[in-house]
Amino acid sequence: MIFSTIFWVFRTYGYNISSDVFERFKGGNGKFKECLIEDAKGMVSLYEAAHLRTTTDYILDEALSFTTIKLVSLAENGASSSRISTRIRNALCTPQHFNAEMVFTREYITFYEQEEYHNKMLLKFAKLNFKFLQLNWIQELKTFTKWAPDCADSLPEYMKTIFKFAWNSVKARAYLKKACHSMCKVYLKSLLGLGKTAREEGYKWLKSRPKYAEAQAKRGRLENMVRALYKILNEEFLKESGTVPCKILKLAVNFGKIIVFSYRTREEYTNPDGIFKEHITSLFVNLSRL
Repeated sequence: MIFSTIFWVFRTYGYNISSDVFERFKGGNGKFKECLIEDAKGMVSLYEAAHLRTTTDYILDEALSFTTIKLVSLAENGASSSRISTRIRNALCTPQHFNAEMVFTREYITFYEQEEYHNKMLLKFAKLNFKFLQLNWIQELKTFTKWAPDCADSLPEYMKTIFKFAWNSVKARAYLKKACHSMCKVYLKSLLGLGKTAREEGYKWLKSRPKYAEAQAKRGRLENMVRALYKILNEEFLKESGTVPCKILKLAVNFGKIIVFSYRTREEYTNPDGIFKEHITSLFVNLSRL
């Protein structure tokens, strides 16, 4: 657990610590030791650390696959206490690396408070600090809501660049069309293993360009793109950390986290019901209790 936590801290703050430190968790067969599952909290820490992988951290690819399978099993079979199971489910839903900082902090304070040997003084300071931040966020929201929504044209040039970036992102949708062609090829190859009648029916259905097949193709392409992009983002973050001020990089990182948080299961931003509404309420309505 301690190695994973140290690795996570170093990578999160821009220090490119080697992922070779996790070799110690492998057995003689080159795979991660099965006994690691006995430490549920340690597994969560390794799972969290694995999300900071770059394009060359192959051992972290293995670690993420290993911990995901084991943690899903623990969560489904109830092999851990309800407190640990909640921590596991939260991590599987949204890893800390992608979660909004304020949301994760509130969740972890609740988790840490239930730890048998928690540091009472540390917990008290954490609660005080979080409540202070809540009051600050509420004040910022009051100020923000007074801001005119139609002042984009009056923004300085460096702010207009952000709007151009958002517009160019929309153009990336055209790339997804290529996914449909890939999907067709795979599906056609699968049809060859079926009987003549099934092949003809399948081909006829596919030729009609059904939305289902198109959506599946886009989904597969997007998932591959996202996995690759996260590695590149982590890699570039470590490179930029040596030249770009930490405060600037953190703003960019937090922006990315808000995107994941707002659209992790559906369009929570435009339809803020369920768990998304609960998070917003816990942050800006229900103040933390001391």
